[in-house]
Amino acid sequence: IKELTEYKIYNRWGQVVFDGGSDQFASWDGKYNGEDQEMSVYVVIIKGKGAYDTDFEFKKNLTLIR
Repeated sequence: IKELTEYKIYNRWGQVVFDGGSDQFASWDGKYNGEDQEMSVYVVIIKGKGAYDTDFEFKKNLTLIR
C-alpha cells in the first residue's frame, strides 16, 4: 500500500461503525459510540493507492464474535 485513503467498517444497515480514516494501523474494538456491537457480519471497505499510483478497493466481510 502506497497510500490509504479510506478504511471503514459498516453494519448490515450501511451505517459506519468504525472510521479509521487513512490510518492503516487503526483497529476496531467492536464498539460504536462506546457500546458493544452485536455479534454479526460487518463489511470492511479499504481504498487507497498501490504501486504505480493505481487505485484499489478492497471489500471483505468481517464476523464479530465475542
